[in-house]
Amino acid sequence: NITWVRDELSGLDLNDKRLNTRLITLVSLLSAHPTESIPSNCNSWSETKAAYRFFDNEKASSDKILAPHRKATLSRIKAEKTVLLLQDTTDIDFTGRANLCGMGYTGSTQPAQKNMKGFFLHPTIAVTPEGFCLGAIDSQIWVRENAPEVKKSRGITSYDKPIQEKESKKWLNSYKKTKALAM
Repeated sequence: NITWVRDELSGLDLNDKRLNTRLITLVSLLSAHPTESIPSNCNSWSETKAAYRFFDNEKASSDKILAPHRKATLSRIKAEKTVLLLQDTTDIDFTGRANLCGMGYTGSTQPAQKNMKGFFLHPTIAVTPEGFCLGAIDSQIWVRENAPEVKKSRGITSYDKPIQEKESKKWLNSYKKTKALAM
């Protein structure tokens, strides 16, 4: 199990050998039971605390963590005749976890959803036409700082905003990254 993780994360550089080792251990543990929580996957309370400290470390950015996996994914893509690059957005809901810092609004303008808290994830996944997942080549994460507002019938609409001010720019960002990879 840990051999494929080392191969997948070859070239990992979090600017700290201990963090590199911790990530390899974490990926090995978490991949064994991906639907389980961090505490359920860890073998002890000290290992659980180490996992949370890892994820709280500024050196362990999502871009640095994804970089070696992206490289391995691109290598797998080159071996295929046709690859589909699928992208979509999901909200990671932490509404019930009021004590978490850094969460934003993920709900809609509907009263029951207006105060939902969490963050958004927009990955781009490489898949063969047969449905075999080759890996992720991009991932965008963001927090919506303000609760969604009910759109007014008059005045400024989302159509009046430049794309740089819209959340929908994520689609173009991913397209530009994947297009650059194809060149």
